[in-house]
Amino acid sequence: LTILLLGAPTLALGATFISNETITTREETRDNLYVVGKTVGVGSPVNGDVVGAGAIVTVSEEILGDAFLIGETVTIGAPVLGDVRSAGRSILILKSVDGDVVGAGATIQISGGAVVKKDIFLISDSVTFSGNTLGNFSVNAREITIDGTVAEVTQTTVRIL
Repeated sequence: LTILLLGAPTLALGATFISNETITTREETRDNLYVVGKTVGVGSPVNGDVVGAGAIVTVSEEILGDAFLIGETVTIGAPVLGDVRSAGRSILILKSVDGDVVGAGATIQISGGAVVKKDIFLISDSVTFSGNTLGNFSVNAREITIDGTVAEVTQTTVRIL
């Protein structure tokens, strides 16, 4: 089964599917958003989950559901009210995540402006954690910098590879 969607959004089963070389959403998505392209930008609010893949994936507006993002460079610059699952060469989380964060990448950075309300599970060559987490904190990395706050009542596992 092969599905090829080019250019214009396609609505089906309460979801929006978009595929093109360069995509930036500009109108609110009422349901789930599935987007694939070389450059992917979530530039408008999404009232469901986002599944995105591209060389460059950028979230600049709030996601009310989960975010599943894969790209060479993934930047989350807006709040995500669900979980974040991401893989890429470089992953940068700048804003708060109400759910879990699960990430795999060469470099992963969670900035000081980010609060992760549930658990963090990361595997990477290099992790920089400057944010705050209220849940469990589990990191497997060659190099890790923790300059943030990990809740005292949680399980913390840091493994240097």
